[in-house]
Amino acid sequence: MERNTTIVVALAVVVTCSCIGGYVMLSPYTNPYTNSDITNNSTNANGTPYYLSEINTIEKPDDFKLVVRELQSGYIDVCDLNENYYLQPDFYEDSWQIGKRYYDEHDYSRWVVYGHGAYPANPHIVFKTDKVDEWIRFCTFYRTGWGTETYQGLKLVPSYSDYFDVKIEPDMFLLSPTFPVIKKDWVHKLNITVRIKQSPPKGTYTIPVMAQVPPMEQSREWFWEVFKRDISPEQYYMLEECKRQQEEGGMNLECEEWVQTGRRNKYVTTGNIQVGPRLTITIDVV
Repeated sequence: MERNTTIVVALAVVVTCSCIGGYVMLSPYTNPYTNSDITNNSTNANGTPYYLSEINTIEKPDDFKLVVRELQSGYIDVCDLNENYYLQPDFYEDSWQIGKRYYDEHDYSRWVVYGHGAYPANPHIVFKTDKVDEWIRFCTFYRTGWGTETYQGLKLVPSYSDYFDVKIEPDMFLLSPTFPVIKKDWVHKLNITVRIKQSPPKGTYTIPVMAQVPPMEQSREWFWEVFKRDISPEQYYMLEECKRQQEEGGMNLECEEWVQTGRRNKYVTTGNIQVGPRLTITIDVV
């Protein structure tokens, strides 16, 4: 966490984060994973669960348990933590204990399409001044929900405030799936700066942050990017042909059907479903 020189800041990191699971949607389309495929009860040659096969290539720090414990106390600056900590599922403690059911007892009749949220989800900052242009900077993490099977493109937009500007970096990114394997880029660290733009009266303020649909051009870029992953050379040729047709103004029926399948099964824009803010910033001015 950073602050400018005239502010005394308290960042009470509230980590009573609810389990961020996906919104489980019963899909009328064929789920490519079945009980007869490699399931998440399977293990790799080294005896680790299949769903952790990518994460286990990331070295877990020796002080991992100590840092996770102290995080609950609020004495750890989240900005100081690197991906060796926050990409580990058990970094999210209670949430992971609940989320493991998506792997140990997976329901293959359902397709988890959406699932995302912040951790800590309710950061709390304190200004001891009302001077314009004073600012506080802190961090949080934004991650895919447990058992989510799609790539999710999103843009984070803070609600308007009369007194504060909120800048989130990055504010637009792509979240990777967490099923059947938890991908390495399933979590993004966010740097958040809150600046006083108009002197606020003393009191408590909340700024909800909503996940919205990214711009069309960015969504299109991400769609083709993820569609290229894990496909055969023949499928890649078909993909390039469909992309060429789209750029020229239209696709044939085969391409249309293929692309629609890709949209359902690989890439979604998170703003299409809203269930309230995934991140809420509380500000005290004292």
